[in-house]
Amino acid sequence: MKNKYILSEIYKNAIEYHKNLEGKNVLFAYGSQTHTDFIETLFLSKHFLHLTGVKLVNGMGAKLFYKRCLHNQISPKDFQVDSTVKLKLDVLPQVMKIYRNAKMCGDFDGNRLKLRTEKIIGNITVSLGFIKDGDYYVPNTVLEEDIRNVTIHPQQRVLAVFRKSVKQEKYTELCYTAKGITRETLILPNKIAVKLAVPGLGTAMLHQKSKSEKGMIGPEKLSDRIIQARQQAQKCNAKCDKLLTQNRTELER
Repeated sequence: MKNKYILSEIYKNAIEYHKNLEGKNVLFAYGSQTHTDFIETLFLSKHFLHLTGVKLVNGMGAKLFYKRCLHNQISPKDFQVDSTVKLKLDVLPQVMKIYRNAKMCGDFDGNRLKLRTEKIIGNITVSLGFIKDGDYYVPNTVLEEDIRNVTIHPQQRVLAVFRKSVKQEKYTELCYTAKGITRETLILPNKIAVKLAVPGLGTAMLHQKSKSEKGMIGPEKLSDRIIQARQQAQKCNAKCDKLLTQNRTELER
């Protein structure tokens, strides 16, 4: 494959990376509606190089490489390629929309000697690998591979995906929900809910009990409990008034 062709594909995907992922945190919630976990990912300018698979040969750093890609300032002589580069480029457009097309999450099974990654997010055609870096998982590899072939079974279903700018404290954009789940029916544990500020999410999503919370009243149920208590008190007062009236009548007789 000619380096000029590779370069044109890298330029296209650099623009998509800038529009969709650069400077973003993406939170993937996965599991089931009753047992949900999550990972938070981080996409910076320096991570784009890992996704292309090319190797720089002139001492240029990953950040400068990305910056020059955005301005069409890379020479074919600036990088080397191997047999994996075409495979990565074929699926890179899907990777740029991973926040919309991720279906499953799993732990890397370790069966590929030359591959080092930890968590994998993807679907049946593309997989994006992540490694832990501080508080977040960062992308470090792209595979033209069914995620079920590179992760430990059983894989976890991606239930919802949220996105925000790294400058924002909370996630404000709901990008994806799994089939059968809507914005209104989404249920998430408190450990995820406290990270969200998404308009239009119902209060029902704000509490999914953990083992440590058994016996506690979920915040979404508190108002219902107050209303029930008031209704019971009103019924009790009504009964008491009725009894007092009956007693007074009997005494007057």
